[in-house]
Amino acid sequence: MDEKETHATISPSAPPSYSDSVQHQPTSYSTQDIPLTDGVQYDEPYNDHDDPPPPYSTITDYQPILDPGGSAYPTPLLPYADGAAIAAAADYEDMARKSMTHVEAHLAALNDRGPSICCIDKDYLSHIEGEDVYMSYIDKHKRALPQIRFHMQCYHYEWRTEHYQDSNGNRRTRRRRERVNTHCASKYLRYSQCWDFTKYPCAADCGAEFARVKFVKEYSFKDEWSKAQYEKQKSNFIHSNNRDSHYDFKEIYTLAGFRDAMTVKLTEEDTPTCMHPCCYRLACMVLGCMCYTHWFHSRTAKLYVLSLKVRQITGQE
Repeated sequence: MDEKETHATISPSAPPSYSDSVQHQPTSYSTQDIPLTDGVQYDEPYNDHDDPPPPYSTITDYQPILDPGGSAYPTPLLPYADGAAIAAAADYEDMARKSMTHVEAHLAALNDRGPSICCIDKDYLSHIEGEDVYMSYIDKHKRALPQIRFHMQCYHYEWRTEHYQDSNGNRRTRRRRERVNTHCASKYLRYSQCWDFTKYPCAADCGAEFARVKFVKEYSFKDEWSKAQYEKQKSNFIHSNNRDSHYDFKEIYTLAGFRDAMTVKLTEEDTPTCMHPCCYRLACMVLGCMCYTHWFHSRTAKLYVLSLKVRQITGQE
């Protein structure tokens, strides 16, 4: 039997976030606060042959707790002497500290990148909105329930014989190898709880008329047990659906309503007419792509918003 060919796309583990615009207490969102279909928002119609939707419970929006002395991540003082509760609070703060450190490191790496001089993300020109819309998108990203979908396509190769006529009129025969897709399956990762760690800049402080904002999404796991259960669910899915000589496997990470990029308008003046996708395409047709890109970058400041979702898997979900 031929050797298996695996193609996996797994979201980077690096986290994101900046901003001093954080409040002081974590906020929990019940799934009832978010419009869901069968308990979860899907990026495509749910199929009957898939497993039931994941049993989401709550998503917690993390906000650092600041003490009077300015310590960023102190263990909160609880109004009761419950040892298990105190240990849980300390565990949460340790997770929060590691997650935010990861987010800040990833954001620093993103900010070190230089701007592209050859092209512009079409979303920058297609979505030019005010600062209120920018903040509403951040809120949607923070409240969105994350999904990881495993997808697998099995296939094999078959040899086909075909007859054809060459340029001299002679009949000839040739063989060609053709891929034949067979079994296909998808399944959503099951988890128990999720925390949101999103850091974002204040667009008004960028010092420009417009801010081009790039949204980045990442995920990680609360502890080694959760990560091990994730690997187990993935390996079980691959094992139970490996039904041919080859397969392609991919992992799709989605957030409902997630947008990759937008431009935030920070002035009361009208948006320049040439700041439009049609003008950009016209500039590319007359070989003025680099000039247009330079002009657009000179009018805008680059900002990153990084959303990190930390999941916990408490048992055999």
